[in-house]
Amino acid sequence: MPAPVERNVLHASRAAPHTGEEAPGASFDGGGGGRALLVSFRFPPQGGVGVHRIAGFTKYLPQYGWEPHVLTGPAQGGRHLEDPTLLGALQDGWQVTRSGHMNTKAAMRWLRRLRLDRPVRMLTPCFPMMDAGWIPHGYRVGLRVLRERPFDLIWSSSYPMASHFVAYLLKRKTGLPWVADYRDEWSLRPVLQWPTPLHRAVARRLDRLVTEAADRVVTTSPAHTESFARAFSGGDGARYRTITNGFDEDDFRNGDGRTASPLVRADRFTVAHVGTLNGGRSADGLIAAVQSLIAWGRVPADRIELLFVGNTKAVEDLGLESRGVLRRVEYLPHREAVGVMAAADVLLLVNDERENILAKTFEYLAAGRPILALAPPGATAEVVEGARAGAVLDPADAEGIADHLAGSFRRWRAGRLRSHVDPEVIRGYSRRALTQRLAAVFDDTMKETRQGPFASKVESGAPAGLETHSPEEDV
Repeated sequence: MPAPVERNVLHASRAAPHTGEEAPGASFDGGGGGRALLVSFRFPPQGGVGVHRIAGFTKYLPQYGWEPHVLTGPAQGGRHLEDPTLLGALQDGWQVTRSGHMNTKAAMRWLRRLRLDRPVRMLTPCFPMMDAGWIPHGYRVGLRVLRERPFDLIWSSSYPMASHFVAYLLKRKTGLPWVADYRDEWSLRPVLQWPTPLHRAVARRLDRLVTEAADRVVTTSPAHTESFARAFSGGDGARYRTITNGFDEDDFRNGDGRTASPLVRADRFTVAHVGTLNGGRSADGLIAAVQSLIAWGRVPADRIELLFVGNTKAVEDLGLESRGVLRRVEYLPHREAVGVMAAADVLLLVNDERENILAKTFEYLAAGRPILALAPPGATAEVVEGARAGAVLDPADAEGIADHLAGSFRRWRAGRLRSHVDPEVIRGYSRRALTQRLAAVFDDTMKETRQGPFASKVESGAPAGLETHSPEEDV
């Protein structure tokens, strides 16, 4: 039994561009702004770094003439991280509709009785990052929301990919313009392991389905944008846009970072990593470097600490944990995680992908602490070096990492360890600035679609395919 639908969790308010009486159907008047249905399975109080992008857009879109209405999954349950403190960020005027989610364990029990569980299990690895059980519920509730009020545009964000497939079905039903936001690559992501080439081929086909149907596709790095255009549009990037991840300035207004977190000891040179460290990302070079620093007496063991916050099971301590040099802390609420970033002496960034820019990179920049990025040449290096935020080193270069940390330790001990980050560069990564870019994508999409085939649908009233709402269908 799916969770009950939760409607209008927060009281609705109209955005500035829309005044007076409204005709049924789309409400775009050609002057910019409108009402957007934001489709995302992930949303507060679910935690994790991906949630902040969606919440940030929801928070700032009204400032640029767009009224967001969020269609999301259950507030709690499942395997996802939860951060109830994020509910404090939900503001008056936000509209949130939640739908149920298929109980996949119960479904597998029924399939086992029908002897259909084996083929389903063979297909399941084809859908990592998908949460397919939400698709039927999200689509059904999404249709109801679109019947109740006029909307101008649909925006969806992955992962999970279920968000895009719900939006795909809603677009096919209504004809509304659709902007698909890829926070992460799926079939194109090199670190994802697929059981067979067939599984990857199916995922590639589904990615193509999304990118060909969407009116605009947004990715989070220029390299990703180029990869998508090359893979799915023959190199034609006309429909693709890049909007990076970012940070909310309101999260970084605590003043002096020295007192921002009780987890960071003032008497120790603290190198902190905040967030998940898994996949092909490895801190082995850092661990080896710290071991050598201690062994050669360049840094006393009682004056340095490696602090790992979050899921860091992949970190091998090699004896440092028992000596009090390495410390692990489980997942923290976002507010406390930001405090660690602001208080650390050096922020560790580990990324083995050339094209991907980890979302935490931008919060690291906002924290204003020196960054040590262990990454190959590529997108991450360009961001860190472009902002003059720290050093980028080869993850396997233990000797180079050791020399860099020794120099940072000396400056820390002398009270001269500072970041020289460029504030103008950082300002461009704020949620407000990024949302302004997203609103411009929405406006451009609306202008283009009104001049094309979609124009006839919005001129005639309700979007195509939306019949009169029947209360009996809201089961």
